[in-house]
Amino acid sequence: MPGLGQPRNNRCRGLIQMSSAFTNVYSVILDCRSPGSRDECSIPLPRQSRGETSEDQWRLRVGTWPTTFLCLRHRRAFVRSELHVHPVAEIRPPGLPVPQMWVIKALCGHENCGEPHTIYTAREEDWSQVVRSILEPTPIVVPCGNHALVWREDLMHRTEIAYDSPLR
Repeated sequence: MPGLGQPRNNRCRGLIQMSSAFTNVYSVILDCRSPGSRDECSIPLPRQSRGETSEDQWRLRVGTWPTTFLCLRHRRAFVRSELHVHPVAEIRPPGLPVPQMWVIKALCGHENCGEPHTIYTAREEDWSQVVRSILEPTPIVVPCGNHALVWREDLMHRTEIAYDSPLR
């Protein structure tokens, strides 16, 4: 068996190092799970202030609840409320930051609509990849009145919020 013959404290030290790779992050849980899968998709919410550990750290400042979140991996949109926010233990190698959140302000490009939408997503490093994930091969469907939001890159504006940047 691996580890036999090693001093006990070395085996424990390895376990301690592994456990430090877990990060507890308040996240919005999405319903992307495949049948039989244990993996859930989630959007990590930025901390409200550095060092804050309260369960209320994500409340109120994220935006108006309920709000729309996009899973770019599965190309689906979900309307979520505060009831969908839970702590999620993420495996993260030391030094790898929690993904930033993208706040997308989009105007519907449907003829004579122009309705504004605020949509949140995460887990993409750069804006061009976010846009590509939304628009290709077919746009992600987000309800807008009696039609789907017509995405147009020229009508999309973004704000990038790092996990450790307070939302103000």
